[in-house]
Amino acid sequence: MERAFGKAMMPGFNELRRDAGLPEQRSVLEVYTEATAVITLTAEPLEYPRTDLPPHMHLVGTQPWDVPTARPDYLDEPGDPWVLVTCSTEYQGDQDLARVAVEALRDEPVRVLVTLADAFEDTTLPDAANVRVERFVPHGHVLPEAAVVVCHGGMGIVTKAASAGVPMVVVPFGRDQPEVARRVTEAGAGISLKPKQLTAERLRDAVRQARALAPAARAVAEQLDPAGSPARFADAAETLLPVERLRPTGRPRG
Repeated sequence: MERAFGKAMMPGFNELRRDAGLPEQRSVLEVYTEATAVITLTAEPLEYPRTDLPPHMHLVGTQPWDVPTARPDYLDEPGDPWVLVTCSTEYQGDQDLARVAVEALRDEPVRVLVTLADAFEDTTLPDAANVRVERFVPHGHVLPEAAVVVCHGGMGIVTKAASAGVPMVVVPFGRDQPEVARRVTEAGAGISLKPKQLTAERLRDAVRQARALAPAARAVAEQLDPAGSPARFADAAETLLPVERLRPTGRPRG
């Protein structure tokens, strides 16, 4: 992870530092270790349990956010539970996940919502009566109705699903996704499959296994506590303020 992110981030980051009259940094990790404060929008159990976390690093929990749009009417129609199948919003050629998911779930007692993002125009999926295909739907509308999320392991959808207590099947295609998938399985919030293992039979079995993890996924959501996260974020941000500004107006300064 250090090598991959360092190669992508450090040239531009050091250019900004040079322009600001600051010395260059050698490792992407220095961005975090030398900061006055690091406020991270995650927490255990998606963050591994640690005993050596530096005091300037604050794990405040999740704060899921979606584009404010109207909720689709079809989500309120009675029927089988939904399975959300979603590809990366930054195209990475993971539309095979959608194809295999349709094959795996078209005869299962579920309704399937597939969101293809940038793969929408170039992807043809098998016919299935229980499948609806969209370019994009805010996941916050779907997750309250979802029994399982099938995804590529992007931190965005994983954070949202974990915060909603929805178990996952994660098929990591690249980038940071293998590491994110490991965090999901370590937390007990889902199942992971390697892309080379992706078949309709295996994915169908993984979805069934994931549904059985619903109690563990809800426990993960309680630990992440998205409702309490804004207050923890504010507390962490206040550590950056000068002491003078933290004193209530009119309070003696002795």
